[in-house]
Amino acid sequence: MMLATFCFPTMDVMAKYLLQSQPVMQVVWARYTGQFLLILFLFAPRLKKIIITRYPRLQLARSAALFGGTCFFFLSLNYLDQGQTAAIFMDCALADYRNGCAVSGRKDRAEARP
Repeated sequence: MMLATFCFPTMDVMAKYLLQSQPVMQVVWARYTGQFLLILFLFAPRLKKIIITRYPRLQLARSAALFGGTCFFFLSLNYLDQGQTAAIFMDCALADYRNGCAVSGRKDRAEARP
């Protein structure tokens, strides 16, 4: 968890630096290509087990939403400071997490089961 906490700001700083000389879509492409190659390298032996999903449409919708969010985040880096952009992103992410926990009530249902 500590590594992930360190990786996100580092990737955002690299994106901010690259956006000074590169178009947004090229930086987004580089980010996703790098992540794809890293995941492919890490999970190659178990890829056939991991890649199967029961809900392919849901996975495509989630991928499109993540891609759109990344494009808008990187586009906002051209107009806002790094700190402002990260604060807006984290505020939205925390609000989504809190709302998801409140709506699902998973913790209450898990405790109610015998």
